[in-house]
Amino acid sequence: MNWTFLLSAFPVRNFSNWPRVIDGWVLDDDVQPLFPVPSCVLFARAGRGPGKPLPDKVRRYSGTLLHRDAPEEMADKTLKMTTV
Repeated sequence: MNWTFLLSAFPVRNFSNWPRVIDGWVLDDDVQPLFPVPSCVLFARAGRGPGKPLPDKVRRYSGTLLHRDAPEEMADKTLKMTTV
């Protein structure tokens, strides 16, 4: 995990506030027509003290959407979600 990249999304005024990753999604390269490479999404909240480790489990999505900007309802119906 490249923490420098993750932390750049969360400006830190002092080192007592670190992002706490609370959830993650894995989008394999078979999630089409989105990205032609594996991707991930991390959800975090600002917190006090040292950051938490990454979650033990994340949601993995696979499948094909009917079009690129599909609404959430369509994605729920066409993508398969597993917890890994």
